[in-house]
Amino acid sequence: MIETSQEHEIFSYEPFTQHAFYKEVNRNLVERAVGSLPTNRPLTIVDLGSGTGAVTQMVAEALSRRGMNATLIGVEPSADAIARAERRLAGSSMDVRFVQGDSADLARLGVSVDALFFCNAIHLVPDKNEAIQQIAQVLAPGGLFVFNSSFFTGAYVPGTEGFYRTWTRRAIGWLRREHPEVKLARDEKALAMQWLSGDEYTAILQKHGFGVLHCSLDEALMDLQSWHDIGHYWLFIEGALPGAPLATGAEALRYGANETFQEQSLVYVPRNWLQVVSRLEGNPRQN
Repeated sequence: MIETSQEHEIFSYEPFTQHAFYKEVNRNLVERAVGSLPTNRPLTIVDLGSGTGAVTQMVAEALSRRGMNATLIGVEPSADAIARAERRLAGSSMDVRFVQGDSADLARLGVSVDALFFCNAIHLVPDKNEAIQQIAQVLAPGGLFVFNSSFFTGAYVPGTEGFYRTWTRRAIGWLRREHPEVKLARDEKALAMQWLSGDEYTAILQKHGFGVLHCSLDEALMDLQSWHDIGHYWLFIEGALPGAPLATGAEALRYGANETFQEQSLVYVPRNWLQVVSRLEGNPRQN
């Protein structure tokens, strides 16, 4: 379990989560998953990597609209994010609690889980096979594992590849002119850049006893401000410009986005989110 540093709080993911498209993508997944849950009994639902509670709140609201009852457990490594999530969910009609941890700590919850959400974070896990095995071990038979990501092989909508190439070139060019002392470490690869395809995720799920109920690509239209916000996120900076100080890297990416939008006369750039709902069907293998 890794505690988030103060610098990472400054260069946080939170501003990106405030965009309407981001909320819509996650709400679509939550609604689809909650619609597949049993309605005749109280449920136990985990939100892994719950952050400041945005998805936890969506799950609580979706359950409430259907007259369903559940205990919601947010699992999150950052104590600061947990404090913000607790404030966000303070008025919820559901029984909501948050614990500090990650996928390795799921077994310590000591509960049988009916559904586990892991939204916008599975790409950060170094060993996805191990994490999905840990998730399978805490789910009840027939339990749902629900996740999404915009950092996967297939995230780039066909025809948009030129945007990413130009953005990176413009950002690196700015760095070389304005901060020649910064040396990028091209041999490094950030967790957020370690991508799998939808088929690769499906193969891991099947290995651990999951059947895929739903797998789709949801397209989001990202405007310039949203690229500013994702370019101010520490993990994205480390992936795009490894070795650059965060503040300098964020400034370079902002410049690059501005230049690319202007050069290519862009209003937005579409990007895909991988959306997956799976059900634990059998006994997962232990390897």
